Amino acid sequence: MTTEHADIQSKLEKLLRLAARAGTPEEAAAAAGKAAELALKHGIDLNRVNTSEVKFNQEQTDINASHLWVQWIASSVATLNACRGRLNNATSTVSFVGRMHNAMSAKVQFEYIIESIGRFNREAVAKQNFGNDSRRRKIFRDSFRTGAAQAMANILRREYERLRSEGIKDQPQANALVVANYFDQEQALIDQHLGTTRRAKAKSATIRNNEAYMQGAAAATKISLNKQVDMTPKRQLT
Repeated sequence: MTTEHADIQSKLEKLLRLAARAGTPEEAAAAAGKAAELALKHGIDLNRVNTSEVKFNQEQTDINASHLWVQWIASSVATLNACRGRLNNATSTVSFVGRMHNAMSAKVQFEYIIESIGRFNREAVAKQNFGNDSRRRKIFRDSFRTGAAQAMANILRREYERLRSEGIKDQPQANALVVANYFDQEQALIDQHLGTTRRAKAKSATIRNNEAYMQGAAAATKISLNKQVDMTPKRQLT
C-alpha cells in the first residue's frame, strides 16, 4: 500500500468514525457522503478485498490482541460486517479482511466497542477500594472485561442471525435468502483471497471475580450499536 493510498484510507476511516459518532442523522449522512465522494475521487473500489488494521497504542498497554476478550469481540464484529478478523499476538494488532467498506466498518465498530468497554471498566474500578493491591485490581479488570466481551459477542451474534433470517430493514428488495447468500459469498471470497486458513478454536476463560464479570456483562448492554456505522452489507442486493 502506498503512502498516498494509506492517507486516503485513513481519511475514509475518520469520516466513518464521524458518521458513527455524529450527533444527528443529517451529520452522519453528510460524513458518509463525503467518504463516498472521496473514494470515488481517488478511484478507490470499496468492494475490493482489503485489510484494515487496528494497532493498540502505548496508552493501552494492558490491552493485548492475545487477550480472549479482544478476540471474542474481533471475531463477532468481523462476522457481523461480512469480513474476517485476524489477530497478530506479536504486534498486538487486529486486522479485518474483506471488501474495503466492510473491513473499515468492522475496524471502526471494533474500536468503538473496545473504547467503550475500557471506559466502563475504568469507571467500575474507580468505585472499588483496592488500595495498593494490584493483584485484586487486575483480577477485577480481567473479569469485568470478560463479562463485557462475552455479553457483547452474544449481542453481535444475535444481530447477525437476525440479518440472515429476517433480511435487512429499509431495503425491500433484500429478503432473508439474499442476505444469507451475501454473507456466504463474502466468506468464500475472503477464503479465496487468503487461501486456506485455520480457524482458531475458542478457549474458555477463567472467571475469578463473578461480581466484576456480571458488572461487565451489564455494561455491554449500555453500548449503543445503532450509533455505529451502518452494518448493512454495501453491495447491491437484488
